[in-house]
Amino acid sequence: MVSIRHTVIPAGAIGWNRTKGFLRGGFPPVRLVALLMILAAGVSCVTSPEDKKQKTNVLWRNGVAFYRQGDYTSALKQFLEAEKINPDDPELQNALGQTYRAKERNDLAVESFRKALSVRPDYSDAKNNLGTAYMDMGKWDLAIPYFQEAAADLTYETPQFPLSNLGWAYHNKKNYGLAEQYYIKALKRAPTFINALRGLALTHMATGRYDEAIRLLEKAVEISPQFALLHYDLALAYTHAREYEKALHAYDKVVLLAPGSPLAADAQRAIKQMPPR
Repeated sequence: MVSIRHTVIPAGAIGWNRTKGFLRGGFPPVRLVALLMILAAGVSCVTSPEDKKQKTNVLWRNGVAFYRQGDYTSALKQFLEAEKINPDDPELQNALGQTYRAKERNDLAVESFRKALSVRPDYSDAKNNLGTAYMDMGKWDLAIPYFQEAAADLTYETPQFPLSNLGWAYHNKKNYGLAEQYYIKALKRAPTFINALRGLALTHMATGRYDEAIRLLEKAVEISPQFALLHYDLALAYTHAREYEKALHAYDKVVLLAPGSPLAADAQRAIKQMPPR
């Protein structure tokens, strides 16, 4: 029997793109290199409050640019330099936490998110992100209160994130009824939110409702056709529903989209285990 991959699709809201706005413009690579050269020459010259603000902003922008490129090590270096100048910036601590999560250092991520909340206790992005760090560590009971607080914030722009995260936490606690409730709430807020569609489908699969799971996963695949994990989940649902031809096609799609990956290897093993046609 092929097991469900309980892989969490990252669901932490990167609040620093809204509060600071730097992700909207970004920097092309040539300008980014030029800025880094300026930084290298000017770090020791920061003196006045205005100088500090400008320096922090440049470091911030560079960190965000590196993060968006998937260069988390370089992003971390920029954010850490900015922290030396302004250690009490909650958005910066939130960004540090997200970067530590990307580097799979959830222990350090927790520290940064807690620092952000110590400065701004009502910072819902940091609450949700702290919850996701605990969730990454399998500490569901520590994660849940932070998700609940973020979801209850009427001013929070993306409540589907903590709602879906609550669904995942309760799914892993095997409280499938509550998991389903939170996923449905998330989908009411954002009907095409992949995390919630997939999470609700996996919850249906865990309770034997394979037809409902297939319906949700087929919708998810239409929205994100290049996401190999969704095709893997769909193949598993088809297999349970004894729709083997469809399962085979979905597994083949996984191999096509993610060649050489562990997920593709799992799909190939699943194909070999399928009943003869």
